[in-house]
Amino acid sequence: MKTEEFDLALIGATFLAVGAAAACPGRCVIIEEKASPGYEFVDAFRFGPLSAEAPATETGKAFRRRFEDAGLLARPFVPGWAAPLCAFAAERGLDLLLHTCLLGAERADGGVRLTVYNSEGRRTLFARRVVDTRTGAFCEKTLNAVLCGGRPAAFDAGMTVYPVDEDCAIAAFRVPDGADLPAARKLVFDLWAHRPEALLKTRIAAVADFFALKAAAPERTVFEGYREIPSAYYDDPFSAFDRGCAIGGEACD
Repeated sequence: MKTEEFDLALIGATFLAVGAAAACPGRCVIIEEKASPGYEFVDAFRFGPLSAEAPATETGKAFRRRFEDAGLLARPFVPGWAAPLCAFAAERGLDLLLHTCLLGAERADGGVRLTVYNSEGRRTLFARRVVDTRTGAFCEKTLNAVLCGGRPAAFDAGMTVYPVDEDCAIAAFRVPDGADLPAARKLVFDLWAHRPEALLKTRIAAVADFFALKAAAPERTVFEGYREIPSAYYDDPFSAFDRGCAIGGEACD
């Protein structure tokens, strides 16, 4: 079977990866083992103030404008952003391989050889450059939840509450670095069961199915041609997307 060749391969269908692929159309592939893109913000309920600075790239400006026009920036609440993100990827014709596992990466003449596996079987790809946008080392790990009713407020030192409006908030519960998702969920619900009386009318409406991680460093070179640039290093999706646009532009020059 002929090896498929790309200028840029992106590991992880993050906001940064989508930005990079949009800036390098037709010459880039995104490899993702999960079922949908943008999980580091969307599925993690990762809440934070959006950067007031205008994106530095034209692609970044167009991407942000899509959300502004849809009224999605009035409330900085990212779970509702999955649909427009997927629509953007589809409209741009991005080569997005979901449910695809990266089995290995090794140096090759002029680039990097990748071995991947999905429903079509084992495949070999070649890329001049590889950027891994997943989060490796992190400095902060929380499991986030949507709180509704009453006036949600923090009541534990390991809990931070970010109001969305008067009746809704995102709560970030700090969890041990080594905790898996079931253990972290148990910690959250055990803590919530002992909330103060003032919060008895407040309920957990939803719990994220992905940890909110803050990457410890903006970039690391694994070997020549293979870099780690985690999308989760950035505080909001648009900053990550715009950084990706710059990376994609460099790769396709």
